[in-house]
Amino acid sequence: MSPQPSSFDERRKALENAFFHKRDEQLLQQFRERMERLDQKAKLIEATGIQDESLVDRLVDLQIQPETLRALMLVPLVEIAWADGTVHAKQRHAVLTAAERAGLSPESDGHRLLERWLDEKPGPELLQVWKDYVHFESQRMGPSAAQAMRDDILDRAWFVAEAARGVFGFHKVAREERAKLEELAALLEELAAAFN
Repeated sequence: MSPQPSSFDERRKALENAFFHKRDEQLLQQFRERMERLDQKAKLIEATGIQDESLVDRLVDLQIQPETLRALMLVPLVEIAWADGTVHAKQRHAVLTAAERAGLSPESDGHRLLERWLDEKPGPELLQVWKDYVHFESQRMGPSAAQAMRDDILDRAWFVAEAARGVFGFHKVAREERAKLEELAALLEELAAAFN
């Protein structure tokens, strides 16, 4: 007759089973997250044609999806709005108005992402990813289309910079915003020079 398992053995076995079940659940969750990330990357590659894996990874890290690419193109406006450390109500309104004019519907995921960037200042990695994405887009465009894109970016950025500074009907741009505008203009000129 075989000995009866002790309550200690039963408890040990239950703990082992619980441990391995929990570990299996963690591994399964990690697998699901990896698969979801691969799916997001595949959708971005298909939508954009970007083959630079590093850029695609950084886009995914920033929660950029094909549906939110339009919001990415508005990053300079977010940078201008945050130039003095605060997004003023008129600047927020100007950014969201520019977004709607750019075809970003208020009900869209891109619009919600843009609002989040206006609520919480994004880190510098967002601007760097925007620069890399604009560089990629500029390479795909003809010179006149790339220049039109650069002009549009600057026009929208000025619109936001002027939004919070109205004095007797005349607009004055604050020093911080002017510095950001100059930085943006220099960057866009650099991009233009690279393709001429």
